[in-house]
Amino acid sequence: SFTLKGKIYTTGNEPFVELAIQSDDGKVYLISKNSPVYSQLWKNQGNFVVVEVVKTETKGLEKGKILVKSFKVLSK
Repeated sequence: SFTLKGKIYTTGNEPFVELAIQSDDGKVYLISKNSPVYSQLWKNQGNFVVVEVVKTETKGLEKGKILVKSFKVLSK
């Protein structure tokens, strides 16, 4: 696992809105809906956070997205 610091935001259009984090270096990571903290992250859109990433999904609709186990809000 690894940690990632960045800003939480949504991308895409209804009904296909995705939750993402943009890291300090500008890289964007889509967040898997299978993440245990997905709904809490959704409520933190626009905030800078540090997330703990367990793995990158390898199968199904969430393939390529990061699985976030926990997070901490740095600033709003």
